[in-house]
Amino acid sequence: VSPSNATNKKVTWTSSNPSLIDIDSSGNIITKNNIDGNVIITAKTQDGSFTDQIKVNVTAVKTVHKVTGIKINETVSTLKYGNTKKLTATIYPSNATNKNVAWTSNDTDVVKIENGKIKAVGYGTTTVVAKTHNGKVASVLLKVIPNTSSISLNDKNVKTYKSGIILYHPFKKNSDGSTKQSGM
Repeated sequence: VSPSNATNKKVTWTSSNPSLIDIDSSGNIITKNNIDGNVIITAKTQDGSFTDQIKVNVTAVKTVHKVTGIKINETVSTLKYGNTKKLTATIYPSNATNKNVAWTSNDTDVVKIENGKIKAVGYGTTTVVAKTHNGKVASVLLKVIPNTSSISLNDKNVKTYKSGIILYHPFKKNSDGSTKQSGM
């Protein structure tokens, strides 16, 4: 209230929407409902009837529901070489605020993952992991097996025995004794 030497500095406060925001006699704002809206607050002097107003934009407080768990929906245990599979996860609780999931493979030479879609790129076993933003984890063990419709045989990975048995070996030995996938 101006001037500073005014004899009556009392002010009456009003709200244009008291169901959203109310004002007490000291001018403290009291929120009534947790909803968005606009309110005009008016201050009126008790003597002289001078007024001033301010528009207040009210933003509701959004309740954050933390992720408490995650489950991979598919129970894939094998995937054929070269094939792909879309994985999905269920986030708990169902009303969790942030349902983002990051997918990873413990061995990217066996499985590559992009947006929850896994592709078998090599033979072996790996763990596919789904992780939430706050560290909740679920995993599934996945074994990549040969896709018989995609095997091509050549002299380097096939051996025929006198008994007529044909042995297919998709790996070749390196000079250091380790094995490496071949011919696929």
